[in-house]
Amino acid sequence: MTYATVKLFLDTRQVKVVGNGIVKISVTFKRIQRLYSTGEKTSELIWTKLKRNVDENGISSKLRDSKFLEIYEKLYGQSSILQKAKLIAEKLGDNFTFEDFKYQLDMEGDDVIKDKELNTANAIKALMDKGFVMKEQDRVGNALNYELSAKSLARFVNSLTNDERYKLGLNIIKRQAVPHVSNTVLLFNQITVQFLEKYEQWMLRCGKISQKKDGIPTPASSTTVGLYLRHLRAVFNDAIEDGIVDSKLYPFRKKGYVIPEGKNIKKALKKTVVEQIMSFEAKPNSMEERSRDLWVFSYLCNGMNMTDICNRQWKDFNFEENTFKFIRIKTIKTKKANNIEISGVLFPQSLEIIKKWGNPSKNANDYIFPFIDDSMSALRKKEVIRQVIKVTNANMRKIAKKIEITGNVLTYSARHSFATILKKSNAPLSFIQNALGHRTLATTQLYTDSFEDEQVHGYLQALI
Repeated sequence: MTYATVKLFLDTRQVKVVGNGIVKISVTFKRIQRLYSTGEKTSELIWTKLKRNVDENGISSKLRDSKFLEIYEKLYGQSSILQKAKLIAEKLGDNFTFEDFKYQLDMEGDDVIKDKELNTANAIKALMDKGFVMKEQDRVGNALNYELSAKSLARFVNSLTNDERYKLGLNIIKRQAVPHVSNTVLLFNQITVQFLEKYEQWMLRCGKISQKKDGIPTPASSTTVGLYLRHLRAVFNDAIEDGIVDSKLYPFRKKGYVIPEGKNIKKALKKTVVEQIMSFEAKPNSMEERSRDLWVFSYLCNGMNMTDICNRQWKDFNFEENTFKFIRIKTIKTKKANNIEISGVLFPQSLEIIKKWGNPSKNANDYIFPFIDDSMSALRKKEVIRQVIKVTNANMRKIAKKIEITGNVLTYSARHSFATILKKSNAPLSFIQNALGHRTLATTQLYTDSFEDEQVHGYLQALI
């Protein structure tokens, strides 16, 4: 393999003071020589003395002058631009071109990014900061997703080789001993279409961290990719609004990078299957019975999800008229106006479930179900609700196996089943939209636009 040769050269040609010069890097490849300035100036006298006392083994032990030692470190030390230049030349090898060398040398020289730029233009820090603000607002779910987005991007950036960094226009950096989200820099102006495409490919290959110690990362879903990149897009929009980055650099524009949509997996169950679940006889007072009841409660109460079920208070229910009204936790703390108040009917089965599992304390501000209370932090409430969902899903899988039903029986399927069964009963889509608390019909259609296999076959019969 042919390497370019790299050495230092004192150029005195363009310096006005006689006897002084600028230290430059002399690069020779296939008998062609180019010079690149280090920015260091010195006298010919000092340069001659320095050259006389430096060889491939380092600086002579006889040279003890602190001034010379300082110059030596700048020009020849481990972190010097000469050593970096040699590494670049070695890396380029037979593929060496002076253009590539200059580009990478400039990137090397940009190791130290100004503190102001790190604090304002670092997208990873912006994601973490936004997550912190949302935690302060008790919007724990969104906060965690912003943090996960930051950590995922940091893992990706730290996984890149210097060659990959070069191709993506990222800084070629000195590797951190322990790469971490807090010491990873990704500037907004480095987030290009090419960068996002590379990140997406990486996520779909190894974006999910193994829960086992030293486990192998596995592919993340396109839904997760979309979630993380929508959060990145949000902080990019904030940066444009704050004048941190030029809007011309926005990569999510039309004909730019398109954030992947998650696959619309069919979550709704047929009404006959829902009836099987509702009539399943579980052991009294067991976790299996509680899980079935919570699933049924969700289905009958407008597809209320588990977070909203756990956060419902006695004041949300009118037991004289057997109705309920509430605003979803997901939207109540957002800045968006016109939060939709959801209203529904309490069926006899719903009332029985409340009676069986409800909180003994019936004060207006107490929670209907005794899973969380106001002594808990927002984060602790989130953890408890997550555990309730985990237990419910585990038991719903067992129930499905016992009654030999297939399909998605997890908690979210109750919400999709509510919407789809209403649609099949010819309920107006606008009614379903209000019942679910959606701001747009487009969102509601995502819940109801899947077709059963027999429907597909029936429609296609028209072809023959």
